[in-house]
Parts: sequence; structure tokens; C-alpha cells
Amino acid sequence: MRRALLVSSCLALALVAAGCGSTTAEPGSGDAPTPADLAGDATEALYEAGSAHYVLDGSVEAEGEDASFPSPITVRFEGDYSKEAVTADGNVAFPGGNFTGGLIVGPHEFFLNLFGRWFGTGEFGLADAEQEMEKDDPRGAQLYRDLQTGEGIRRYFDRVFVGEVLEGPDADGASTWEFQGHLNADGIAGLAAEFGAETPGDAELDAFRTIAEGVRVTFLVGRDDSLPRRFDFHVELTPEDFQALEQADGGFDEQGSLRVDFALVLSDFGKDVTYEPPAKFEPLEKAVEAFFSGIG
Repeated sequence: MRRALLVSSCLALALVAAGCGSTTAEPGSGDAPTPADLAGDATEALYEAGSAHYVLDGSVEAEGEDASFPSPITVRFEGDYSKEAVTADGNVAFPGGNFTGGLIVGPHEFFLNLFGRWFGTGEFGLADAEQEMEKDDPRGAQLYRDLQTGEGIRRYFDRVFVGEVLEGPDADGASTWEFQGHLNADGIAGLAAEFGAETPGDAELDAFRTIAEGVRVTFLVGRDDSLPRRFDFHVELTPEDFQALEQADGGFDEQGSLRVDFALVLSDFGKDVTYEPPAKFEPLEKAVEAFFSGIG
């Protein structure tokens, strides 16, 4: 069951990162595209554009005596994205603490800034990670490549999400289509099995169906240019949901409730993503020590 949830999360995030959006209808027409077509063509439009500026806002709230982290936690990150590089600057706030950070990832670079200190390596980046995946996990590498194409997104979308496409509000000066939906529990369970997970039992699948309907997904796509403008992700788990998971799986001991909200806004498509690696930095493995020292 947990592995099915993990596969669903990875696929959902990959579909989001790939672009989320497009149409098979003529630009500006009144015919709403199917959800899979909406997701497939925007992936193609985003990769054709080559890059985008993004702003990510999120919050996590947990209630209950057994909550394993301070609540609420809020995050805000802003930066640029392309297939070759990712940059980010932002902050994370929680009761009793607040810290800022930054990220630079290039083809062969990975640098993380915590509390004004740079950690990282100039010998491993996105291109190196892809090569390692090709060598160590060919099946995962093929899925990764699939999720960077419109055809691949269309193939998987309806197995991960259930929903409908409606007329959306204007975003960044553009008219949009809006997808509203939730996770597809049965489709995800089938995908998880294809990728080596154990088939969930009836009780596990019933619990997952209840949880999946509470994972709400919304995204906006420009009607005329098929570019993704905004993605919203909402999860709300009640004490009854956690109880159902515990009864079905026996491995979930959380109590209380959980609410997760994330909003990703994309703009400024097609601009060059540039970055300047830090002149001085510490080994990446020291970042964990610096993090806990900084929030302690």
C-alpha cells in the first residue's frame, strides 16, 4: 500500500514537473479538450518554450498529539527552470523558526545554500543523474523520458488522475482551460503493480480510494498557446482516514489530521536560465549538520 502511494506521488509530481496542459482543439475554440490531451500538449508547449520562471507556495498543517513535526510549516520558493538547469531562492517558516535558502542545479553542478553557507559539488548534476538512472534503473529511466513527452503524459494521465476540463479564469493575461480532479486509486494501483509493487488487498484499496478522492488537483493552461500557468495541489486527511489506513495496512500509526496545500505559478517562458556557481562551498554532506544546527 505504501509503495502504491509512493508511486502515485512520484507520477503525480512528474506529471506536474513535465508541464500539465494543452489541447487537441483549435486554439481559442470553445471545445474543451480531454484531460489527457490538456496535459499532453502543454508538456510539448513547455518543452518547446525551453524554460519558465516559477513561484511555489505551500503549507503543511498537522493536528494531533502524535504529530511528528512542528505545525504549520509554510514554504515559498522562486526561481527558473529548464531541462538543463534549476535555480531557487526561498524560505521555510515554522513555529519557533524561519530560514532562507537557495539552490543551483546544472548539468554537472549541485549547490545548496543554507543560512548563508554554500554546500555542494561541481562534479554531479542533472546530466549525471540521468546517466546514473540509465545505468542503474533502465525502466525508471524510460518512465522519466516518457514523462517529458506529450505522448507519454497522455498515456499515463488518466491512470493517475480523474477529473474534468472547464473554462478557466484569465491567468497572466491569457484565457485558460482549467482541469479539476483527484487521484485515480485503481489506476495508480495498477501502475504500481506494473512497476513491481505488491497488489494491494481489498481493504487497502478501499482505504486508498477514500484517500485519493481527498487529493484534489487543479491546473490552468492557456487556450491559445497551451502553456501551463498554474498548478494547485490539496490534500486533507481526517482522523477517520488515518484510522482506515491503519486498519487496512497496519503500518500507519499517525493520529489526528493533515492538510497540505501547494500552488505552483509559471510565467516568463522561453528566457535563458543563467546561474553563477559559488566561488567557495563546503562538501554537500555537511549540509544536514548545518541544517539541524541552524534550526536547533
